[in-house]
Amino acid sequence: MPQILLSVSLRDGKGLTSTVQTYIPDDAGAIAEVTTVLNSFAGDVATLTSGRIVGQSWTYQVDPPPGVDPPPTSDVEEGALFIFNSDVSGVSPRLRLPTFLENLIVDGSRSVNIADPPVSTFVTNMTSGYDRGDGTLVVPTDYRGAELTGIKAAYEQFTKSRQLRR
Repeated sequence: MPQILLSVSLRDGKGLTSTVQTYIPDDAGAIAEVTTVLNSFAGDVATLTSGRIVGQSWTYQVDPPPGVDPPPTSDVEEGALFIFNSDVSGVSPRLRLPTFLENLIVDGSRSVNIADPPVSTFVTNMTSGYDRGDGTLVVPTDYRGAELTGIKAAYEQFTKSRQLRR
């Protein structure tokens, strides 16, 4: 069932953070109304806790597409890290894709094959924008709002518990 996730992040006196989350129905209202509900939820959290709110957000969740069973060979520890250029000097946003397809890695290296059509399409959409359905392109940003303007590097990346492929 589609729903909206409300999240409020708190920092304690030791500098550690924790997030409080709750859901509301997907018909709770437009962006402004949902934001008002989030602000009220955050106000309640602030009243009941000694930590300081350091972030709050809402996420509209939708049902996943059918056929969500992954292949048995997929592994979230095997991924690819994309490092982008941005419109902010000195800012290089990163995006890690878990379970990255091995056939999109250049043979004998850790480099992602940027020229491969699915990778090229992804990079183009990330740096030029995704069509929101009416011809208007929406360019992804990082958490600071820096727009992605080009690809700097892309390579295979394993999480710490996973050994490098030899």
